[in-house]
Amino acid sequence: MDSTPHRTVRRLVRLMSLEERARLCKTRADAQACIRRAEATKQKLWGQTDQALDSHF
Repeated sequence: MDSTPHRTVRRLVRLMSLEERARLCKTRADAQACIRRAEATKQKLWGQTDQALDSHF
C-alpha cells in the first residue's frame, strides 16, 4: 500500500475517472483500454490479492 496519503487519494480519483470513462465509451475497444488502465491503478493501490480483485464491480 502507498505510504503517501496524497498519492493514494490521487490514484482513487484516477480510478473513479477511468471507470466512468469506460462506462461512457462508444466502442468496446475503447472501454477495454480504460478498464485495463483502471486495473493497473487498482493493482498499485491494493496489490495483487484475490480479495482486492473480487471486491470491485
